[in-house]
Amino acid sequence: MLISSNFDYIMLIHNYILILLYLISYSQTKEIKIYNSYNDLINLENVIQENQNENLILYFPDKEYDFSLIYTTLNFRISSNVTFYNEKIGKTIFNFKNKNSKGIQIDFRNNGILKFVNIKFKNFVSNSDDHYLIKSYYNEININYHLVFERCLFEDISSNLYLSVSRCSKVTQIEPHTLFINCSFINNIYKIMHTYNEIGDSSEETSLCNKINFLNCHFINSNNLFTLNNIDINIINSSFENISTSSMDIASIIESKTKNNNIVIKDSIIKNSNIDNSVPFMHFIENTILLQNVTFSKCHSNSGYLINVDKSIDKNKFIIDNSIFDDVSSVFRGYYNYIEFKNSILKNINSQKSSIPPHNDCKHTSFNITNSTFQNIRTGTSIIGSEAKYTFNNVNISDISTNGKAVLYLIYNSNYFNHVTIRNVYNKGDIGDASFLYFDSGEENQKLFLNNVSIDNGKTNGSFLSIKGNTNVINIENSNINNIISYGPIIKNFSKKSKIIFQNVNFNKNENLDKNQCGTIQLENSIDLSISNSVFTNNTSKNNGGVICFKDMNDLNLSIKSSQYISNTAFNGGAMYFSINLIGDNFQPFINFTDVIFKSNNANDFGGALYSNNDKLYLAEISNVVFERNIARRAGGAIYVPNNIKKKSLDISKCEFINNKGETYGNDYTTEVSHIKLNNKNINYNVKSGDYIPLKFSLYDEYDEFINDKFNIYSGILLSISIKDNRNDNNNSKYEIHGNTCSFYKGNCDLSQLRLFANPTNYTLNINFENHYNKIKFELNSINVTINTCNTNQINYIKNNILYCENPICNEKCNLNSGECFPKYNNTEKNTIETNECRCFDGYKGTFCSERIVIESVNKRVIKETGFYKHIIYSVGTILIFLSSFFGVYKNYFFCALNFILYHYGLFLIYSVIIIIYQLNIALGIDPINNNIKYSQNRTSFSENDVSEDNYIKNINNNISTENHNISERKLHLTINTNNINYLFKNIMAIKSLYSLILSCYVVLIIILVIIITVKGFEENNNEIDENERYIKDISKKYIYNCSLTHYNTGLSMIEILFLIPLILKCRKVWSYECIFKMINYLNYSIPIWVTTGPLAKMIFSIAFKSNLYSEILILSIFIIICYLSLYCLYMFNIVYTIINKQSNNTKFFFKYPSINFCFEHRIYNCNCNKSNNVTIDNIENQIDNYLLDFNYCSKIIQMINNKKKNVSNIENISHKNPK
Repeated sequence: MLISSNFDYIMLIHNYILILLYLISYSQTKEIKIYNSYNDLINLENVIQENQNENLILYFPDKEYDFSLIYTTLNFRISSNVTFYNEKIGKTIFNFKNKNSKGIQIDFRNNGILKFVNIKFKNFVSNSDDHYLIKSYYNEININYHLVFERCLFEDISSNLYLSVSRCSKVTQIEPHTLFINCSFINNIYKIMHTYNEIGDSSEETSLCNKINFLNCHFINSNNLFTLNNIDINIINSSFENISTSSMDIASIIESKTKNNNIVIKDSIIKNSNIDNSVPFMHFIENTILLQNVTFSKCHSNSGYLINVDKSIDKNKFIIDNSIFDDVSSVFRGYYNYIEFKNSILKNINSQKSSIPPHNDCKHTSFNITNSTFQNIRTGTSIIGSEAKYTFNNVNISDISTNGKAVLYLIYNSNYFNHVTIRNVYNKGDIGDASFLYFDSGEENQKLFLNNVSIDNGKTNGSFLSIKGNTNVINIENSNINNIISYGPIIKNFSKKSKIIFQNVNFNKNENLDKNQCGTIQLENSIDLSISNSVFTNNTSKNNGGVICFKDMNDLNLSIKSSQYISNTAFNGGAMYFSINLIGDNFQPFINFTDVIFKSNNANDFGGALYSNNDKLYLAEISNVVFERNIARRAGGAIYVPNNIKKKSLDISKCEFINNKGETYGNDYTTEVSHIKLNNKNINYNVKSGDYIPLKFSLYDEYDEFINDKFNIYSGILLSISIKDNRNDNNNSKYEIHGNTCSFYKGNCDLSQLRLFANPTNYTLNINFENHYNKIKFELNSINVTINTCNTNQINYIKNNILYCENPICNEKCNLNSGECFPKYNNTEKNTIETNECRCFDGYKGTFCSERIVIESVNKRVIKETGFYKHIIYSVGTILIFLSSFFGVYKNYFFCALNFILYHYGLFLIYSVIIIIYQLNIALGIDPINNNIKYSQNRTSFSENDVSEDNYIKNINNNISTENHNISERKLHLTINTNNINYLFKNIMAIKSLYSLILSCYVVLIIILVIIITVKGFEENNNEIDENERYIKDISKKYIYNCSLTHYNTGLSMIEILFLIPLILKCRKVWSYECIFKMINYLNYSIPIWVTTGPLAKMIFSIAFKSNLYSEILILSIFIIICYLSLYCLYMFNIVYTIINKQSNNTKFFFKYPSINFCFEHRIYNCNCNKSNNVTIDNIENQIDNYLLDFNYCSKIIQMINNKKKNVSNIENISHKNPK
């Protein structure tokens, strides 16, 4: 048998032999020219026969030769080297002109070489199937011969082209017997070549003794190329295009009819061929075949496949190496083969309407698929045959789509996948029955091994991996299964008995969309499962079990070691779900959890990580199992066991629980409700008829943990209370019971409105349940109730022979925290608001007991009316000035800056308050000397008895109440004489402008002082001031810090003196005013003190003690304290004096009343409006109060309007007046 790996070596030897023979025979060569004439052609046999003593070269100089002239067979008996040669560039044409010709017969009688060089055979036709264009014969007696066609063209041959007949039983030469080099076959209808061995034996030696090679040949528009019997054929670097066949043929390119043929096709391409008949391109039986670097492109057959191969097994193997199948029919069909498919590609297949798998439809065949790719395939079935046995090694499967049962449909054989990458695979077949891989082990034990397999991005309408059979072994190691979406579990094993191994597996981001199928891995029946060193993350099941669902188990051995379950989601059991098992009580399974982490898993219902209904789980051996941050939307953040925790739960004492959460109840572990408790400690009640008996019941699980049922899972559990009279066995006593039923809301059944109306005696309350959630029956002890007679403050009456005790009903405003509702009348049955009253407890008063009895505090009206906030600002200014004195002796620039800024800010605040007070009193006060009097009436007295002014003052003093005046603020009340209104407006406008001016000046002052301090500070920090200038020697010969800000104090003092001039003028002006505050008089005294001991003294001392800085600072500090302490005492004198005399609410003490002839209505003296005759003491008091309100209102900038702060001008405050 010729081994394919020896082929290159054999061809090299063959070429060397031909060259050697040519060189040896060249000196003995005889050349004869043959022309296109009947005589030359008819004598061609004789020419060859007569000239074979030497090497013979027949030259054909004419362009075309008419072989139709020859009606008989041309018999060439070759015993030496003969060459048919055309030395011209174009081929010499042997034209048979489609006449019934007999062809050429070549008989090799001895060693020899027959060559046809640059010849074109054309238009041959024969009426007999036995006639070929060329026939060659040899037998094993001929030691060595060669038939060579070089650069020949066979075109429009309408009969069989070449027949090679041999009679040999062993290999006699290494080099090929027939060789086609650089030949083309175009538009040939019948067979290109037919080989035949007359011995008829199919032994290996007999099959390989005839050797034929095709080198760099091209087959175009030809049919039924090769029919092979007992042949060793090599087709190298050749192409086949638009190949077809007739209906009688078995294959279009190669039909191998005998076994043990050796067939090699290398470096070739077969393309653009469509076989209309139901025959393949190649058909092999028990042959050794090598297809190496062969490309099949756009090749299709109505048979549905390219190659039909049978019984290529054992020593006869079929190898496809480094080949491409692009847009073709199914590659293989056959039985009992061993096929190697390596380094090859199957791609761009669209066979959705075909039932034949794109790769093969072989049975009882072993495939070894290595280093190959399956890509961009659309099919209606599996891509491989179901009943073959496969070994995949380093294979890439991507972009596959089918609507069949599975992409890989494997039955009855063991299959192995090693280093396989699977991407973008889809099965759009029937819902629930469309998988990627379907493995059925059948009745015998078979294996499915997946090692180093990477599966990513797939979608199927059924389980992605479906596994069934009687017994099997599933081994998945070192693999990744990611991003799979399936309508069913990703892995579903419903075998009767299966051993499964997951080792070093990453199972991530997979999703089961089927709400009726649990788990992304579903295991049934008898399972022996081992999981180790694996990670399962972000998997989702619309049903139970985010990763593994154990369903209907009748046998289970489970070992999970060193594995993690992270961020998986399911309806129940975010990571793992155990359904009810079918294991008998006598069977003891092996279950082990070691070094397992359940983290961040989620359940939409119960069991964030694990849900167990398997009563064998208590047998599990637990070691280092951690449940962390798992969440159940309802209950059991980590573990949920419906019931029977003694058998169905892991040993929780051996598990570690960290921050798990059950959003309804049971953060770590829980069960469904197992019992109900009465929360009330007291089960014996003494009440009155009609009293409330508040009862509260709560749900608890088997761990005796309260069930805080936020989603009201157990609202279907109903509770009711029935009553029994302990004295009457017949239970015919009359009673009424209200609010005695409830359902459970958030884990509690609240009977806070339970009321019992009954006659005084002993009763029993029985607790009854209706459970519409599960079959659990709840039992609770009865409650004893004693009904007593009514309380004295209750209303009692008999109705239907039942005593009723009712608490009296009062107005809802009655504060029951500070009072009590009592009936007004005894022995009444009426219970209304009108017949009851609210009686206050000690310390409360009022109709509804809503007022506390408290000791009233004294309202310091003098502070409020004179301006509380003005006093605060004035005090702050004084404090700032005093604080500045503490930093008078400068230690550094910082202390100097503090002294500088505190003093000037404080002085500005004091000045602002005083100027506002003056301006306000001038605006609203009255000058009796300069008042513009239009009416010259006599003074009007307050009574018809002509009360004198002294009596008027005295009466006011005696009659003004010292009680707190709760006078609400309002707008100016005065109706002002038209002649005075402009003057009043002008003064009030001055107040408004003053506020704006003060605010502006304050901002400017801040900016100026900050700039000065910043600039000088910058100079200090950057050493721009010389050290000798920074410290100066005092008269005491000591150095003192010379602050650069001191120079600005003199200038600022001069400015402050100028600002005091308006105060001096206002002091003179207001001296004789009435209707002003008396504190103005004391401020008048303080102004001269301020001028002389304040800024003026500061300026004088700064000049006088220029050379004695320390003395200057000391004297200035003393004067500042004297000055501003005096000013503060005079400012506060009238206020303090009024408070000390306990006359805080007596306006006479702090407000300067007008003369008796003053008209409050028109704000003038000696008014002739004749209204003064109606003035009384109370009227005057009200007028003064209103006047003070005007002061208070006009001094405001901001007021509340509709609960909003608004800046309203003072002109607007009085704009409503109606002048007369």
